[in-house]
Order: sequence, then C-alpha cells, then structure tokens
Amino acid sequence: MIHKLSIQNLILVEKAHIEFGEGLNIITGETGSGKSALLTAIRLLLGARADIQQIRQGASLAVVEAQLSPLPIEALQEEGIECRQTETVSLRREIHSSGKSRCFFEEQQISLTTLKKIVGSSIELVDQNTSATLCSHSQQRKWLDLFAGLEPAVSLFNTSYNQELSLASQLEAMHAEKRISSALEERAQSDLTAIEEANVSPGEEEALAQEHHLLSHSQQLVESIHSILSLLQEGQHPVISALKRIPLDHLLQFDSRLIDPCEAIKRSGLELEEAAFSLRAYADRLEADPHRLFAVEERLAVIEKLKKRFGPMADIDRVRKERRSQIDRLSHLEDQIQELEKALHAIRLENRNQAAALRHAREQAAPLFSRAIETELSSLNLSQSRFAIEITPKELSANGFDEISFVFSANPGYPLLRIDQCASGGEISRLLLAVKTVLANREKSGCLIFDEIDSNVGGQTATILGAKLQALARHAQVICVTHFVQVARCAAHHFLVSKQNSTTKVQKLDPLRREEEFSRMLGLAQI
Repeated sequence: MIHKLSIQNLILVEKAHIEFGEGLNIITGETGSGKSALLTAIRLLLGARADIQQIRQGASLAVVEAQLSPLPIEALQEEGIECRQTETVSLRREIHSSGKSRCFFEEQQISLTTLKKIVGSSIELVDQNTSATLCSHSQQRKWLDLFAGLEPAVSLFNTSYNQELSLASQLEAMHAEKRISSALEERAQSDLTAIEEANVSPGEEEALAQEHHLLSHSQQLVESIHSILSLLQEGQHPVISALKRIPLDHLLQFDSRLIDPCEAIKRSGLELEEAAFSLRAYADRLEADPHRLFAVEERLAVIEKLKKRFGPMADIDRVRKERRSQIDRLSHLEDQIQELEKALHAIRLENRNQAAALRHAREQAAPLFSRAIETELSSLNLSQSRFAIEITPKELSANGFDEISFVFSANPGYPLLRIDQCASGGEISRLLLAVKTVLANREKSGCLIFDEIDSNVGGQTATILGAKLQALARHAQVICVTHFVQVARCAAHHFLVSKQNSTTKVQKLDPLRREEEFSRMLGLAQI
C-alpha cells in the first residue's frame, strides 16, 4: 500500500504531502483543481514516461516520492538489489528541466525498468484506459487462471514449454550441422593435424626467437670474440702472457704482507685463461653449424603460420582440445540426434497433456467465474446483463492452446459480443469493478487506484459503486478519484484537491469539512 505520497513542482502542485490510510481513500475536487496531478504522480511511480512539460512553471525540477509496503522482496531479488529489512520502502522519481529523468529506490539510483518491476507488484491503476486491458485476451486469460487457481500450473507449463522450444531449437541446429558434418569434420581434422604435426612445445617460440637474434648477429659476435682472444693470448703484448711474467715471488721476498695481491694476480691469470678457452669453444660452435639459422627461421615460419590460422600460441592447446572434442561429437552426432528426438517427443507429449489439463480446468472454472461476474453486475444495476467466457482452440503457446474471450451483453435480446464491440464507458467501468471484486481475495495488488471509475454512471449506481469499493477496500488499500457524494461518503479517508492562485493544494478533511465538501459536490454550498 501507499503510506505517504510527496509531490513537488509537478504540474500545478508546488508542494503536497499526502498520508493515505488503510481501506478506502477518496479524492475529490472541482474540475480543473489539479486531481490529475496526483494521478500523474502515481503514474510516474508506476514507470510512465516523464515529460518536461510536467514540471511546474518556473521550476527546474519535479519530484515525486512515496513510502510503500510491503517490501517487494521477489522483485528486488530479481534485480539484484539489496535492501535493509524495514516496514516501508522509499521510491523517488525526478524530472529535470534538461529532460533527464532519474529513479531511486532507498537512495539507490535504479533504471525505469527496475522501478516498474518493483512498483508493479504492489500497485495497480484502474482508469478508463484500462478498457484496453479488459479487452485483452491475454489479460482475460490471466484473470480466468487467477480465479481458477491455475497460476502455479501455468507457470510450470510455461517453463516446460520453453524447454520444448529450446530442445527443438537444439535439434534443428544439430540437423543443420549434420548436413555439413563431413565438411566440418574434415576441417577439424585438418586443423588438428596441422597443430599436432607442428608439435610446438611450451616456450619454444620464445627460445627460438632468442636464438634467431643470436644467430643473426653471429658474424659480429665471432669477430668480437676473436678480438678479445687476440688481446688475451695473441698479438705483441698478450695480457695472459704479461701476467705470467710479473715477478710476484720477487715481491714476496721483501714483504710477506703482499701475498694477497700477488695471489689475486695469479688467480686472475688463471681465470683469464679459462675465459679465453670458453670464448674460443663458443666461437667454434657458432662457426661449426652455418645452417642452424635457416633451420630456426623455418621453425619460426611454421609457428607464425599456426598463429595466423589459430591465434596466439597460448590458445593453440585450447584449439587442439576443441577440435578433438568437435571430431568426437561429430562422430557421435547421429546418436545425439536420436537421444534429443526422444527427449523432444517426450516433453511434447507431456506439454500437450498439461495443456489439455489446463483447458479442462479452465472449462470447469469459466461458468463459475461468469456467474460470479454476473452476480456483481446485477448488484451494480446491470441486472439484465449477461456475461460469459468463450474458450476456443489456438496454436500452442507458453500458456496452453486456449484463446480466452470475455463476451458481454448489457440488454436482454442482444447477442453476446466481445467487450470492445458492445460495452459503453460506464458499463466497462462497472465490469472492471465486478472483475476486481470477484478476484479481490486472489489478486496480489496491495493498492488499487481507481481514476473516476464512476464516470458515465447514474446516481443510484454510484451508491452501489461506493459500497462495492468499500467492500473491496477490506482486502486491499483502495484510492479513488470521484465526483459522486454517494461514493465519497464511503471513504475511510477523504482528501480534497483545490486550486488557489493557480496552485494546487491537497488537504485531508475532518468530519466537519467533509460535510462541507459533500454540500459543494451536491451544489448546495461553496467550500
């Protein structure tokens, strides 16, 4: 239900704060006083399209905020929204003069789609435009299923039907794949052969790239090594020979403390000899295999070809596994098709049995629902009217293979016709109320809002409407905009909308002010 509704700078409303109560809440006011602004605010909370023309003249921002209960846990879970456990939740809609509209749930910004899901589960607006809903075969089917208690069964059938569609789609894809399976298997085998023949080991590309760089510069490297060797062992003054000729023992005869530097010089000579040996051996190896560079380049070319075909080397192992799996699957494709055909046949048979069970349940419930609606219509001063539900076959869908049609006749002697072909505005209003009354104990809406549902009806019928709305309010919060005193007198909470100096005001009426408003509505006094 809606506990509080706050409006700021919306149409003619500068600021309004309304605290609705349980039961029947009535809103009255003269034509043009701004009652439509309240309904516009509620429609915005329900996810209606925002328009900068709705912003009050002279303002740059319009805000609508409401406190609701109960907590829409299922909708919040579907949207992945966390919420603290509270008795009420806060929703806000902002319209900026720039044209931007923002939605908030408990100060968390949310999308308009999320707002619709959160509010749609707890508030339902019924107005003259709802006649389109009343004439919808889909909505008529939902109402019949709700009356018959078939919602869980329809939900299960919907899931099973979608599984059938999924299996049929998979089977179609497999048949298409089978038609080209030979070519697919041949291509997969070709890919696998190329990968396995290449037999590239982990890290091989990096090692080859490093070796290629070395071999590409081998000539410069050998020349540099020979230059170093010439300095160490050859030439007029080879370093190693020079070190050997140093009279180290002669120094030690004079001072034994020179033993450390002398030993260091000896070691350096030995180490230089070892280094020269290693350099010569390295240069000999480089010069011993002049064809190695060509072999490395060929191997790198093989790897580059694989990369162009399959992507980075890091993915080659994944591609190898995919191709093996594809070859295995294609080789067993016929077996998989047969298994899938069996599963599809079984679920199709089960779904048609379930659809038949739904039809039987609907056929059983339709006369009961029709009689209940006719009883309500009779009490709404349409005692001569007739109402029935036609169930005709249609192609199987997610809800079964039944087309549900409400047919109606307001006067004796006239045939039953679809509602959109025969019902007037006043009759549609009463028919809507009859449906809502019959389903009062079954529908989940925590708040029903009626926008002048009593239009196009007479005074006597308005009295009955008031009593019906009052009875309906025992099951859910009801908010109703009306021009009839007969309806307003049934209210548990009465709100007056008035316009003062081009600004709309909303006030809750006490018993005395209510009587004054009744007099105004009857044209007996001005409030």
